[in-house]
Amino acid sequence: PMIIDGNEENGELYILKDKKNKNKDYSKNASVFISMDYAYLGRVDTMINKEEKNLGFQFTLENEDSLKLIRQNYHKLEEMLKEKGYSIRNVSFGTDKERKNIIQVFKEENDGDKRFCFDLRV
Repeated sequence: PMIIDGNEENGELYILKDKKNKNKDYSKNASVFISMDYAYLGRVDTMINKEEKNLGFQFTLENEDSLKLIRQNYHKLEEMLKEKGYSIRNVSFGTDKERKNIIQVFKEENDGDKRFCFDLRV
């Protein structure tokens, strides 16, 4: 749990790594999955893929109203990232009423590619 704008929110952050390249520099290439439960937006799942200064986003929201709000304001995120030297290569938006867990997201992201691993250790 964390406090955002005075509200207690719940979130999860996962960094996916390529087990073939254990010494890989993740400052250049990385995949990150963030799942946040907001008081007003509901659940927002975001998969972020970074290759050098190029970013890709997959936003999955609980309902159409939240999806519409994120689409309408996405340009603000794009402008902030551009100021930091990043470019957005692709972005997708969708709704998913059924909550996915990180294992499902990981499998979808890598299509069963055995070069990648998910480390369940804490």
